[in-house]
Amino acid sequence: MTFVLDTSNGQSLLTSLNKHEAAGDRVALVQDCFALGEYYCAQGSLPQAESMYRRALVLSEALKDRAQVAIAYIQLGLLCEMQGQLGQAEFFLEEALGIYQEIGDVQGEADAHGYLGLVGQMEGQFDTAQIMYGMSLALNERLENLGKQAEDSGNLGNLYLVQGELKQAEAMLKRSLDLYEEIGDQRYRKPVSQPRQFIPGKGGLAYGYWLF
Repeated sequence: MTFVLDTSNGQSLLTSLNKHEAAGDRVALVQDCFALGEYYCAQGSLPQAESMYRRALVLSEALKDRAQVAIAYIQLGLLCEMQGQLGQAEFFLEEALGIYQEIGDVQGEADAHGYLGLVGQMEGQFDTAQIMYGMSLALNERLENLGKQAEDSGNLGNLYLVQGELKQAEAMLKRSLDLYEEIGDQRYRKPVSQPRQFIPGKGGLAYGYWLF
């Protein structure tokens, strides 16, 4: 399949893919596919992005690289979430979660739980979302990953907020803000006149964003 790219960056990525394909370097090809998938997502060319991620999945499976297989599933899941294909997103993310648990990748497991929480919230399955966010938070606490703890706390705060549980929402959002400030991240403190609201992360990432 041939794609026409509209920027020099995209052309450079495609040139790299063609070079590694000609050389038979499947390991490098996987990374090329991921890079092109991300590029196409940024360009809004979602079918092309899906093609690249699926190719990365097939290559990774052939290489028996379970970590890369999990990443491909994550990317496909987030891509489906972006398009509102929540059932398919859940399937891909659960596949990734199973692999991360199998290979003992705790950070990957935490991230997959967080993404599944976002899908559950979008589906209106708030109990499931709370469980997934909570599991992600517990794993990130175990890893002492303050940035991810801030995201998880923000996600839980937003979840409580949409359910009208204001005290719990305030507590979790405050914890999230405190953690962001502790690590020196000020991007999420923006003065606006509207109430706090849930904002899905760019590219489907389950980040704990809110507005003040």
